Amino acid sequence: MKRFGTLMTRRLDRGTRTEDGFTLIELMIVVLIIGVLLAIAIPTFLGAQNRAKERSPQASLDTSLQGSKVVFSDDSDFGTAAALVTALTAAEPALTFTAASSADPKNVSVKTYDTDSGNPGSEGVLLVAKSANGKCFAIWDNEVTGGGVKYAKATSAATCNAASFAAITAASPAATTPPAVPSTGGWSAYGDKF
Repeated sequence: MKRFGTLMTRRLDRGTRTEDGFTLIELMIVVLIIGVLLAIAIPTFLGAQNRAKERSPQASLDTSLQGSKVVFSDDSDFGTAAALVTALTAAEPALTFTAASSADPKNVSVKTYDTDSGNPGSEGVLLVAKSANGKCFAIWDNEVTGGGVKYAKATSAATCNAASFAAITAASPAATTPPAVPSTGGWSAYGDKF
């Protein structure tokens, strides 16, 4: 019987000793948990990254619109696209303004429109900028006939140029509607936000 007690004591002693490592199952569980956390975190991170890429041209357009409104309030006219590009460049040197296509979020394409046939000058402005992920965003504002600021976006950069938008085709150029969005590039209809 003493022999049995000694054997049991040895087994109990072995069970109370600490292990020197992890078992394969424990390691597999840890790897599985890390995999699940990565599966949750990576899409969230990529979504946040895409939203950040789209916010940059939107911020550039908002800044450009505010500068354009200052030009209009000073002169009651946006002037030609070239004159507005010059005025905006002087007012906002952090951005680049052009009458050609937008190349990046800090590059804004500008086009002005005569929306009021009774008065000379340009009362409408269209601003377009391209995001880092290839989408285009546009803002339209008509200071005379109202209608509020209108926004549009495109899924590709095929027509990321304010001059490529169709001209106002209403019988009277005093239309409150913005120029028609291009039919290519996946442009959305105008709305009250992007």
